[in-house]
Amino acid sequence: MRIDYDISDIRPFINWIYFDYAWSMNGKDNEERDRLHADANAMLDRWQGSYHTHAVFRIVDANSDGDDIIADGVRLPMLRQQKPTEPGRPNLCLADFIRPASKGIKDRIGVFAATVDHDMTRGYDNDDYGKMLSQVLADRLAEGTAELTHLQVRQKYWGYAPNENLSIKELHAERYQGIRPAVGYPSMPDTSMNFLIDKLINMGSIGIRLTEPLAYSVQMEMTIVGRNNLLALTSYEWLRKICRNMPTHKLWEDEEFRKKAIELHEKADHEKAIHDYNLLKAKGYEDKFIFLEDVKTLKEFLKEIEFELPKDIRFPQKYEKGIILSGSPYTGINISFGLAHCIASPENPYYVQERAEADSFGIISGNGLPFPYEIVCKLIENNLIPDANIFTSQYVKEEGLKITQANLQFLADYYLMGRKDKDLSPKELW
Repeated sequence: MRIDYDISDIRPFINWIYFDYAWSMNGKDNEERDRLHADANAMLDRWQGSYHTHAVFRIVDANSDGDDIIADGVRLPMLRQQKPTEPGRPNLCLADFIRPASKGIKDRIGVFAATVDHDMTRGYDNDDYGKMLSQVLADRLAEGTAELTHLQVRQKYWGYAPNENLSIKELHAERYQGIRPAVGYPSMPDTSMNFLIDKLINMGSIGIRLTEPLAYSVQMEMTIVGRNNLLALTSYEWLRKICRNMPTHKLWEDEEFRKKAIELHEKADHEKAIHDYNLLKAKGYEDKFIFLEDVKTLKEFLKEIEFELPKDIRFPQKYEKGIILSGSPYTGINISFGLAHCIASPENPYYVQERAEADSFGIISGNGLPFPYEIVCKLIENNLIPDANIFTSQYVKEEGLKITQANLQFLADYYLMGRKDKDLSPKELW
């Protein structure tokens, strides 16, 4: 069954805590957080009536068979806990909670997927702040759609909890009857499970199209559009190589994906990137990070180096003091808001070690897409983000396990194949 929702249906179910984490708002004052929420709610107001979210679900007969679940004839392999638990307690998996097929009694499970209109995050090519805001909001709306769909299934469509009356806070704390395990999490870490689920509910009916493996498609999108993530591939040539050497990676056999990659690659203005980088180089700034107080001083600096701002560019209306400007011959001039407190440079008056310990690992992991890949490498090589620590990162505490599990095969390929040493080769990069 397919359900379409208005933005207004989902707004009450948005988990703003995770929205704040995505923006590294932990440790910041309420006034700054309130300004960000005001911008987010204004964007949601503009989306109302123009965009929608969507869910598709089925409630199907199911039984367990060993560690697998057989759902409407589709075998779903589950993962048993890999580490010993308390003495005398078994290592469990989700199949243990479904009636065994050997009993001859049918059990039932629900299967669902949720998404948003794809055009929701488009139209912000010259607005980095708007682009990031739309992407984070789209992610929260998709999660909110899953929350509302699950609620309606419990109360109405499956109907096993018709009298449930929980607050939004209680829903986010998962106080309801039942569970909603997701692909990519510990109980189902293999993202290829999505292809089996697709056989049950046809995700394409709500616009979700799967490529193999799904984790790769996420990384590829980040690579092609912005080359922003340290863990993202940075070379189409190497992508072909890994697909050739690792038979499970079929992404480049997808003709539509290859066409999109080539179009985006050809559309990129490499000459402009080099031209803009040379403007910095002419003034001796090519290898430096420039720290500017506000948009006014930013514009003054750009005028000094004779860089002409696009007429339609929009800067954030509200931001904390400290803007970072850097350059590279691959991506041109890069401007970053809200992260100056992470950069431990003697030339940076906005560095705050306590906040850097919580936030700066997000620069390495690509959380929020703050910097292009080669800029991240420059920060690391010059020891400008010494506080980037996976154990102190607020974002990793909340999302790190999920990210690692969802991209485990990608990470293994990335490091085991020694790609790290080759990433900055200009010949391969372009």
